[in-house]
Amino acid sequence: MLLVTSSNKTIDQEYVKHYWNLVNPENKNHKFQCFQKDGKATAKTNVDSVEKLIELCERYNLKGLSCLSVNITKKEGTKTYDITEIHNILIDVDVKKNRKKDGVSTDKDKKIAYNAGKNIIKKLEEEINLRVSLFVDSGNGYHLYIPVKIDLSDFFTGKNENDNKELWYSSDMRGKFVRLEELLKEFDNEVVEIDCISKDIARRVKIPGTWNVKNGIEENDYRLSTIVESHSDALSDVLTDGNTKVFNGFEPIKEQEIEQGQEILIDETTDLNEILQSNLKAKRLFNGDWKSYKFKSKSEAELSLAVILFKHGLPEERIRLALSRSEIGKWKKSPKQYRELTIKKAKKFVSKIEKKKSEQVLKTINKGNLKLEILDPDSAWTEIKCYEMNDDFVLQPIYHPIRGEIEVTDRKGNIETKKFEKMGILVLLRDCNGNKDILYPSNGKFSESTVYINDARYKIPSEPFYLKSLPSKVFLKRFLDGEIVDGKEIWNNCKDYRKKYLDVGEDTRKFILQTAWDIGTHFHMLFNSYGYQDF
Repeated sequence: MLLVTSSNKTIDQEYVKHYWNLVNPENKNHKFQCFQKDGKATAKTNVDSVEKLIELCERYNLKGLSCLSVNITKKEGTKTYDITEIHNILIDVDVKKNRKKDGVSTDKDKKIAYNAGKNIIKKLEEEINLRVSLFVDSGNGYHLYIPVKIDLSDFFTGKNENDNKELWYSSDMRGKFVRLEELLKEFDNEVVEIDCISKDIARRVKIPGTWNVKNGIEENDYRLSTIVESHSDALSDVLTDGNTKVFNGFEPIKEQEIEQGQEILIDETTDLNEILQSNLKAKRLFNGDWKSYKFKSKSEAELSLAVILFKHGLPEERIRLALSRSEIGKWKKSPKQYRELTIKKAKKFVSKIEKKKSEQVLKTINKGNLKLEILDPDSAWTEIKCYEMNDDFVLQPIYHPIRGEIEVTDRKGNIETKKFEKMGILVLLRDCNGNKDILYPSNGKFSESTVYINDARYKIPSEPFYLKSLPSKVFLKRFLDGEIVDGKEIWNNCKDYRKKYLDVGEDTRKFILQTAWDIGTHFHMLFNSYGYQDF
């Protein structure tokens, strides 16, 4: 084991170069991402040269796990369906979580993982006829790389993200990865577990030559990821084409079909660690703290954890793996019947939620890189916010339950898809002539919120005022359709209503005062006090 000292905390550029040349000899586009110690992940960055990769590895050295996608990706995308070519099949030989001490595998267990990796290579090359190009020490376990050439440029033909997710999840191609994983399951034991993580072809993995740095691991326990063995001859057209032919000949294993009428959205790019970082309940349950939530039994706790993971889009086989790693503990000791019933119940519960969500959709907006679903407001109180920006235009935001996704480009040109599924802000822009523009979601943080419309950037004021109300469907539809409200018309209607029912004598100015007072009650929170009228 190589320990971090003051003199050896830099990356090993030779490992990084050698890795790049074997994983991507044609210098095509990959995605780099650092999973930092604070639980946050950097934006996915395009990499198409070894110089760029070294620069990123040095920038994020010792800040977290520096990872790279092992397959070719579109520059403008980050999802499974943005993979254009599969160049590597990746096998993960990892020490089980419950065997690690403070997140670090012992030397003894790591040696067992090493032997398992060597035995897998032997089986792959001698029995299955797949040639391995890289045997990598990831820090706590090992990665095996099998070079192939599989073109996916015409594979993802769905009309939207959900179509493409379903296309991949139900495909024979993915079923072949599951088949390969099954062929290697004999090497699972009480210490190590085998995972063909290429089922998620957009997965990013640790880069050899960088340090294995995670939250909770002491600095002296940081380990350098290294290349144990490499075989550049495996990249020859003959051997790579041979690997591809063998892989394509596998009989795919289909995942268990979801019961008829159930629909659960699967996101292959979702990582278990990301869910545990963002969902405190999932993290505590995963770590065995189920009694804090007053579950009557471990089975209830495991069912709750499964539901959370399904709701976050984690694929079923990875949920099964997560439950087997969970410190709750019942899953590992229970028969197959218990496990299948847990998964069945979790699917049924989540499918009901998804169905209810679909019924709540009032309107769907697709415009450019924005996809947005406006939900039925009946179940949530809504805050309406009004801002008069200047003489040129007015922003009319509405705080409302929404969900959707949008691709966001940062200053460096990196593209990341952001999802919405919460109370959010819709913005309707209109100019001084009453011309309406598009709806657009903001991030809900008024002090930082920026709206981009037709390539122009607008800052939402940091001190809005709020109107509490529960808008009707009719009101919301009129808002979404961009109906313009005439302020003078509202004023005159309110004043005429007063004139119809009140007698104020000869001083008709009181109608003006009373109309202003009535309308002002909707904005009373802007004033230190709001007095009563005295007649």
